[in-house]
Amino acid sequence: MVRLAKTDTSPPTQHPTPSQRGATSRRRWWKLPVLAFTTLVLVGTGWFSYKVYAASNRIFTDNNTGGSPLLQGKKVANEDMAKVNILLLGVGGEGHDGADLADTIQLVSIDPKHKQVSMVSLPRDLYVTVPNSYQKTKLNEVNSIGDDQNSDGGGGSLMKLAVKQITGQDVHYYIKIDFTGFQQVIDSIGGVQIDVKERLYDPYYPRGGGYQVLNVAPGVQQMNGELALKYARSRETTTDFDRSRRQQEVLVAARDKAMSLQILANPAKISSFIDILGNHVKTDMTLGEMQRLSKIVRDIPSGSVASKVVDNGDSGLLYDATGPGGAYILLPRGGNYAQIQAFVDDFFNGAQVRSEAATVEVQNASGRDGLAGVESAALQSSGITVSATATAPELARTTVIYSFVGSDKSATASYLEKRYGVKVVSQPAGAGGPNFRVVIGTDYISSQSNTSSYYTSSGSRSR
Repeated sequence: MVRLAKTDTSPPTQHPTPSQRGATSRRRWWKLPVLAFTTLVLVGTGWFSYKVYAASNRIFTDNNTGGSPLLQGKKVANEDMAKVNILLLGVGGEGHDGADLADTIQLVSIDPKHKQVSMVSLPRDLYVTVPNSYQKTKLNEVNSIGDDQNSDGGGGSLMKLAVKQITGQDVHYYIKIDFTGFQQVIDSIGGVQIDVKERLYDPYYPRGGGYQVLNVAPGVQQMNGELALKYARSRETTTDFDRSRRQQEVLVAARDKAMSLQILANPAKISSFIDILGNHVKTDMTLGEMQRLSKIVRDIPSGSVASKVVDNGDSGLLYDATGPGGAYILLPRGGNYAQIQAFVDDFFNGAQVRSEAATVEVQNASGRDGLAGVESAALQSSGITVSATATAPELARTTVIYSFVGSDKSATASYLEKRYGVKVVSQPAGAGGPNFRVVIGTDYISSQSNTSSYYTSSGSRSR
C-alpha cells in the first residue's frame, strides 16, 4: 500500500539540536546533492531542451571553459578516458538566509563509454583562494562572490575554476538550482514514490526560527516536493551514509518518474516545467550540448551511479581548523590539494573498474598488522569487491598479484598493477574463487610514501 507521508505540523520547538550539543556542530545539513543532480536527470530525459528558448535569458550564462568535446561533436584522442564533467550547485535561493551561498557542491563525471556516473561532493567549509585573486574564503562563498561580480558567467563560472584547482579535473559545465526549483520540479511530475527502508525520525528539522519533527514511516511513501526535500536533507539523527542513501533513492525515483511521463508528448507540462527552471536554474550548457547529453544519460542504468564525499574523517583528506574571526574551516591534509586530486582522479577513472565488478582476495605478507583490512577498505572504495582478507602463512619481500580470469577484467588488472607497482601473474581459473589475489609484501610498505590511497587523521600516510 502506498502511504501519503506526512510531517509533524506542531509549532516550532525551541531546544538545542545535537549539533549544538557536541561533535556535530560543524555539520552543514543544508547540503543536498540530489537537488542539482535531479536537474541533470531531467536534462537527460529531454525536458530541458524543449521549448527552453522562451526562458533562455534567465537560464543561460557564458561558458568560460569551452565545454566538452564529447557534447560538441568533436573527436577525442582516447574514448576510454573521455568524460563529461558537470559541477552541480544547490543554493537556498530567494527567501533563504545566505541565498547565494553554494550549500551543495558536487562534481559529476559522466563516462559514456562505460555508461557510468561518478559523483564527488566537496564541503562548503573548505577554505580556498578565490580564483583570479588573492582573497581567501570558504568554498560556498565563491558562488556569491562571482554573482556579485556578474562577469564571465557569474558565480557558477567562478565555482568551476575553484573546483578545478581543488580536484585537478576539467570542469566543462555547471548547473545551479535552488530549493524552490527542486520542490516545484518534483511537484510538477506528480511527486515521487520512495520505498523507505527504515523510519526517519528527526525532531530537529529546521522551521523558521525553531524546529519541527520529521517522521517518515517505513514502507512505500508518496512524497511531494517539500517532503522529498526534507527526506534528502535531514541529517541530525542519521549518518552521512544514510543521508547519501536517501538522496540516491530520491534521485532514482525522480528519474524513473520523469522517464515514465513521456513529457515530450505533453506541451502543457513542458511549458510549466520550463517556467519553473527559468526562475530557479542557471547553466552554461547550450541547447545542442543538452540534446547530446540527453542521449548519453538515458543510456546509463540507475544502478551505475557511484558517489564519494571528501571529508574530515580519520581516513579523510581534510582536517578541522580555525579561520579568520574564529570561523570553522576545513583544510587539505598535506597543505595542498595533491591528495584530493589523486583521490578524485582515481575515482573518476575507475568507472570501468566498477563496471567489471571484480572480486579480490587480499593477503597480508608484509608483517604489518592490519594492512589487509586497510587495503580492503581502499579497494572497495574503488568499486572492487573484496571477497576475503587473511594473513599470509609467511612473510614475502615482493608483492604479487595473481589473476584467475585470463584477459577478462582488464581494467581491474591495470588498476591493481598501478596501485601495487607490479605486473599481474596469470593463473588457471579456480572454480568459485576470487578473480584476483593480492599478496602484499614488505616492498609495498617501503613504497607507501609514493602512494595516496590511505591517510591517517594527522594527515600522514599509513598502511
